[in-house]
Amino acid sequence: MNNEISAVLESLPENHILWADAKNQYSSVDIIKISNLINSKLELSGAVALFVNNPLYLATLITAFEGVLSRVALIHYTRNLNISEFSDLVKKAKAKNILTDDTESITDLNLDDVIIYDINNWFDINSIREEIQPVNVIEPKYDTEWIIPTSGTTDTPKLVVHTFSSLTRSTKRNIDKGKELRWGMLYQLSRFAGLQVYFQSLTSGSKLIFIDLNNIEVAIDSLIKESCNALSATPTMYRKLLMSKSIASLNLVQITLGGEIVDQKILNSLSYLFPKARINHIYASTEAGVGFSVSDKLAGFPIEYTFQKIKGVDIKVSSEELLHLRSDSMTKNIINSDSSKLTDFEGYINTGDRVQKVDNRYIFLGRENGSINVGGNKVFPEEVENVLLELPFVEFAHVKGKSNPLVGQLVCAEVVITSSENQNYNDLNLKIVNHCKERLDLFKVPAVIKFVDKLKINKSGKIERK
Repeated sequence: MNNEISAVLESLPENHILWADAKNQYSSVDIIKISNLINSKLELSGAVALFVNNPLYLATLITAFEGVLSRVALIHYTRNLNISEFSDLVKKAKAKNILTDDTESITDLNLDDVIIYDINNWFDINSIREEIQPVNVIEPKYDTEWIIPTSGTTDTPKLVVHTFSSLTRSTKRNIDKGKELRWGMLYQLSRFAGLQVYFQSLTSGSKLIFIDLNNIEVAIDSLIKESCNALSATPTMYRKLLMSKSIASLNLVQITLGGEIVDQKILNSLSYLFPKARINHIYASTEAGVGFSVSDKLAGFPIEYTFQKIKGVDIKVSSEELLHLRSDSMTKNIINSDSSKLTDFEGYINTGDRVQKVDNRYIFLGRENGSINVGGNKVFPEEVENVLLELPFVEFAHVKGKSNPLVGQLVCAEVVITSSENQNYNDLNLKIVNHCKERLDLFKVPAVIKFVDKLKINKSGKIERK
């Protein structure tokens, strides 16, 4: 286990709760016991792949293996597991062992010399408390490589190499303040954003609350029960939370947004509901790590960020209006990609995100490789979505392209309206079109508008774009 994690765990009182789920509370001593038990049971060699759905199990394994194993690959759950893609990720990561709580999903996996462990019986906390006495944490052996797949929203997932250093570059490790925070886990833990919340809470002695996101009302009740006062989630997930009246019962002092473009409407809504909370929106990606954060409650980021180093990160916007980041502690490579290096000759990572200068700020438009081609003109779905979300009766919006023989593609929008809105769809359609014409170039205005009851949201809390 990494020395920094070990130092935090051993410095906390025995009764200090670090993790909580619907069934149990877990103290720092419990976590040390479980980690030691796992490492004593296994004699692992080579790289290990973790394919784990239960976030509590995964958090325990990450804590146990950091500094103890040379390489660990975190394989994501997806809406439809493709066994061929899964096999390919395991091969690229050169994993010789797979630890999973869902052996059924990978029954047809055919990889020579790969051992599959079913971990479902490893986490009986009551038995562990009775059988295992507190012991010193295992001394670290490696600077563990954490292999994290990109989301694969627009192409095949890449495997990005991170270390404890690059994953915790932006975490604040003030235990005196950290012990007062109780974070809700609203991200899939195996993804970069989830790891940020996990490491932030762990290295600062904060409580981390694992919840079931399949039912929002139940999830909010769990957060209220555990006195959650800090949340980190995507704008889409916050929109879902804000649909519930019970969310106002939380006494939030820290709100963090990330993973998607943050629009002004969601910032205003959160500011109104939680006036005492500090609100940050963070720009980060699996490839670039954490780039920067913005705390002025305005969408986009100040142009001044490109004139100075922001917490060790250089920021520039290219002539093509693409955002580039540079930092000495950023990860430098990906596995088995056409380009093994992420950085250019100056050390900058091209994030692939398009921005536009508006007055004294840069506003995010969307992913360069996710644009819609309308008669040779680029349309960024996220830009149109943000305009749609400006309307008070629009709860969610998803914009995508549809093939058209005349102009290549048409802009199509799926819209979820608020439950209180009068459902005269012809009037709503007209309001949407008129609003878009006022705010957008004509070729960006949705040609097709479809009203739907809900949108597909993936396990990362983002709108499903595939």
